[in-house]
Amino acid sequence: MNISTTFNWFERNPLTKGISSGELNALATSTELVRLTEGEYLYRDQDPSTALFFIHSGELFFERSTIDGERVILSMVFAGDIAGFSGEPVFSGALKACTPVIASRIDKDNYLKLLQQSPDLEGRIKNKFFEYMNWQQNHIYMLGHKKAEERIRYLLTLLRNKSPLNDRSITINLSRSEIADFVGISRETVTRVLKSLSDKGEIELTATTQIVLKGDDRSNSGNYF
Repeated sequence: MNISTTFNWFERNPLTKGISSGELNALATSTELVRLTEGEYLYRDQDPSTALFFIHSGELFFERSTIDGERVILSMVFAGDIAGFSGEPVFSGALKACTPVIASRIDKDNYLKLLQQSPDLEGRIKNKFFEYMNWQQNHIYMLGHKKAEERIRYLLTLLRNKSPLNDRSITINLSRSEIADFVGISRETVTRVLKSLSDKGEIELTATTQIVLKGDDRSNSGNYF
């Protein structure tokens, strides 16, 4: 993959868009472009944590397994996020693509050098951490205090607000099982709630199990869903 292609991805990435050409070029020359199809892993549990990843497009699940081997989805990663931070020598969890994904891999040593050379990028990444901490607090509150329909509305709002598209309707390709894992309810309850939202005209369920989320209010997620 040539440097100009990687440069163009960083130029469009919500996290790095607008930084200087010199900084973009440093990113492009220090990273390796990675492409994943749906279901592939960016990294797996217990892989060496020697690199970080700038996510250019697509969506991923961060997941871990219980002692019984049951998958637990702890969070989602979107375009504009940076993934792979770990204080341990290996990853404690896995990052799985739930859509096609394009990302850039950077070794930790090169990442630290880049931050020293780019205060703008360092500030943006710090803000991303604060955003992630706030998201985690909301997610924990949702799991502990929200009812089934509120949990699914929360997820649909998250996906709408993170969508790069400006269309009035967006299509969500998560399976019922993936939705159930993420919001902590049964697959049967997911099916029942989605049917209820469909009957109200808020979503459309397609024959291919896709969910079409209607409306265009992206700014006030608390009221829309």
